[in-house]
Amino acid sequence: MRRCVQTFGLYCKLLFLIPFLQRCYYNTQSEIIIGSMRSHKYSSNRCLVDPGSGSIPTLHDCKMAKQNQLHMHWDFRQEREIRNKATNRCLEIAQGEIFYQLIIQQCSGQSWTIQHLITTF
Repeated sequence: MRRCVQTFGLYCKLLFLIPFLQRCYYNTQSEIIIGSMRSHKYSSNRCLVDPGSGSIPTLHDCKMAKQNQLHMHWDFRQEREIRNKATNRCLEIAQGEIFYQLIIQQCSGQSWTIQHLITTF
């Protein structure tokens, strides 16, 4: 099963994974940002976090997650898993009751592919 994750310079949409179609960015700080990127100093971004237990990833304000040292940094390589750097667990896709959903668990071998790469001008 192939899905796409976006980086700061990479862009895609996660289909069927989040209740509403969301943009997802993987940036150079190894953060996965869900929703629109915000550049204004009074706006904040929402980062995907591994809570360390359970199977449901959480979204937190990126600044708050950094201050509280939450597990918000991910290792991603093309055609490989998305692995949390602190917990060593993987972000994966599983069939929910109606839609597919994002879960965090021990790595099962799922791989991810970036479909659109945005390079600097």
